[in-house]
Parts: sequence; C-alpha cells; structure tokens
Amino acid sequence: MKKLLELDGVVGVGKGSVVVYVEDEKYANAVPKFLRVGGKKVRVKVMVVGKVRFCDVRRSVVRPVVGGISIGSNLIDNAGTLGFVDLDGRIVTCTHVVGFKNLEGDFTDDAEVLQPGRYDGGGDVIGSVEKISRWVWNSVDYPSKVDAALCSCEVSSYEMEVLSGRNTVYKLVGWGEAGVGDVVRKSGRTSGVTWHRVVDTNATLKVHLGNRFAVFKDVVIVTPPILPGDSGSVFDKGSIAVGIGFAGSSRIGAYVKMCNVVEEIGVNIEGVEGKSVERKKGSLAKGLLASMSLFGIAGGLYFAEGSFNRKPVVQSY
Repeated sequence: MKKLLELDGVVGVGKGSVVVYVEDEKYANAVPKFLRVGGKKVRVKVMVVGKVRFCDVRRSVVRPVVGGISIGSNLIDNAGTLGFVDLDGRIVTCTHVVGFKNLEGDFTDDAEVLQPGRYDGGGDVIGSVEKISRWVWNSVDYPSKVDAALCSCEVSSYEMEVLSGRNTVYKLVGWGEAGVGDVVRKSGRTSGVTWHRVVDTNATLKVHLGNRFAVFKDVVIVTPPILPGDSGSVFDKGSIAVGIGFAGSSRIGAYVKMCNVVEEIGVNIEGVEGKSVERKKGSLAKGLLASMSLFGIAGGLYFAEGSFNRKPVVQSY
C-alpha cells in the first residue's frame, strides 16, 4: 500500500478489495492492474476522485447560519461572505455577492441566496434578496456610499453572531464608527478572522468589475488587505459593527460604513451605538480617486467580490 501512495497522482488506497484513488485520469495507467494480496492475485480498481484537501469549514454547509461563512447567488457561479444575521432575522452581505444577475454586474433583486455559494460547490437555498443598494456604472459623477444587501433567512440562524473558530462565535452588540489608527476585526469566507488597522475614514474609490467601474465615497481603508471572497464580511471594533468589507487591492482593503448601510438598506442592529473619534488627521486617499476591485469571487475571477456562548453545527461535504 505504501508503494502505491508513493505513485504520482495517487491520493488514497482502500482496504478489503483493492481500490486506488487518483486525482486525475492521466495517472490511472501508472497503477498496476493486479496486486498480490495474501498470496492471491487481486485485480486493482482505480477511481478518479480529484485532489483531496482538508475541509474548509467556512465553505461548507453551516447550520444554524452565522456570519463569516460562504454564500452566493443562485444565478451566477460566485461566492462571498455572509456578514451577519440582523435582529430581524435578515442576512446582511454585499450587493455584488447576491444582487447581480450575471458576471457583468447587472443588478437584480430577484435572486435566491445559497449557502455555500455555487463557487464553493453550492448548497441549499437559505433565503432570497429583499433589498440591495445600487450604483451607476462607468461614471464619476454619481458616487455611491454603500455596497450592501438585505436578504430573508429561511433557515435556523444565530442573530448578530459571527464565526470565530470551527465551533465558536463572537457576538455583535451594536454599531458605530472606527477612527484612523483603530484596530478592527473581520470574519471572512476566504481569510477567516483577521485584524486590520484603519488608515483612512473618508476615501473615494474607483472600483472595477471587468470593463466596468463604479465610484464609492465615504469608505474606510484598512491594512493589511482583505481577500477575494471576503466581500460581505462585517468589520467590528470591540464587538461594535463598523462596516461591511467590499473591495480591495494587493495592498489595502475597504469597507463601507455601517452607519451608511443602516441608513440605506434598513439593517436592524440596534443596541449600543458606539462612537469613536479619529485620533489622527490626514489620510491615505482622502479626496483622491483610488483604484480597486470588488472582492467577491465569480467563476475563479476576482470581482467586486464577542462572546463564545453558542456553537454552530458544521456539516462538511
């Protein structure tokens, strides 16, 4: 058996009858047709199964649903992040994660939400789009403040709770703002829980999707960057939600402010409304039209896409 596992492309060997699992058909011919087992000549069965990897919890089926896991639209092959479920039991994420009817970025509010998203293998419908923010493509004259969507949630969920580890969550307790120099946290489908420093709280960004672009103003820039598929992640400072991650480049990430999300799409995140004051003046891109990409994931293309008192049940497939 050990010699079989040493062959290129062999990812596993079954016991009982001899079955050899290979990652691609091209490796099948390297596997012997017969083996001698216990003094008997036994035929070897070859099965093509693909490359075997450790299961990623965030891209698997998770019930009850919580923030920080993979979701996407039923209309396109994409995946982004479920930010959180608000106090009215509705899913909060990005428009470009659930509100496009094609990869070109045409808007629709008639999509269903899958968990996980189709790019991660697809899953059951967990809700449908109720309200999305929209923007004007290919114009610098009509900047938007928000890339956010509100969706129904038709499966069990933990409201205001976000995935931390495999079976741990942290809880959001209100909404507010972060200042320059503050450290904020996010939980995303791709990069998990990461910590970032705020470097600008009033940036204007030119954000690209294929041959299209949109301009967003009054957005927050952080370092280090977020990754494709992290779009929809909720950023928080000390469990106070401050924004939704939506875009990035190789060096910086960006989130839209929670105060603008609450105002535009009506998220119910009542509680302690935390406010923080900027400790520094100046910014990285204030008044400057910087260039970034929307950070969801679609068909392999990058686009732009607490307390620990409960445990979500992770079902891995």
